[in-house]
Order: sequence, then C-alpha cells, then structure tokens
Amino acid sequence: MKIILTLSILLFSSSVFAERINCSYIYNTESRTFILERSADNFKWTTTSNRVFYLQILYETENVLVLGDMFNYDNYDSGDAFYTLFFDKISKKYRSGTLPHPLNKKMKVPNEWNEGNCIVN
Repeated sequence: MKIILTLSILLFSSSVFAERINCSYIYNTESRTFILERSADNFKWTTTSNRVFYLQILYETENVLVLGDMFNYDNYDSGDAFYTLFFDKISKKYRSGTLPHPLNKKMKVPNEWNEGNCIVN
C-alpha cells in the first residue's frame, strides 16, 4: 500500500511541475512555432526546425516568466549575444530578442523583437 501511495504522489507531483508552452509568431511573412518545456531549473527550447537549446529562468512570478542565456553565433560570424524571452502568463503573449555584444558590428540590434501568442499545456 505504501508503494502505491508513493507512486501516486510522485506521479501527481511531477505533473504539477510539468509545464509546456507552445508559441507561434510571424517571421518574414512565414508562420513559425517553438516549444518551451520546464525542467528542474531551466526551460528546454525547441525551435520550428527542431533545434534544441536551454534557457535559464532569470525571473519568475505568478504573472511573468523571463528566460535567457548567452549564445555564440560563430556560425554566422557574429560572436556572442544574449537571447531573452519575456512571457506574460496572464495574456499568454511573449516578446523575445537577441542583444549582441556592444562591439559587435556584424549583428544588428533589432528595431523590433519577435512577439507572438502562446498556449500553456
């Protein structure tokens, strides 16, 4: 009986902390999506092209979630940049963008960041 109770508690508690956020946005008139999945101390970010990255939780309250991490864009010959995603848990909207190193002349600072809508599962 203790085993069944323990298994039930473990299954229930893991589902409470499980969080999956499906988001969509328009990029160059093309619809794109990505998925954020909460793990122990970060979020797994899966892009439209099934590339996987991990974003650290920078700030979180019951109303907002801010994620980010440093990425290296050497394959674009652009160097390091910090990616940030700000998610409003109430409206289910997000805004995200990349902030390059101040001396980086190859990567432009965006005038507008990506934004879109999400569904939380």
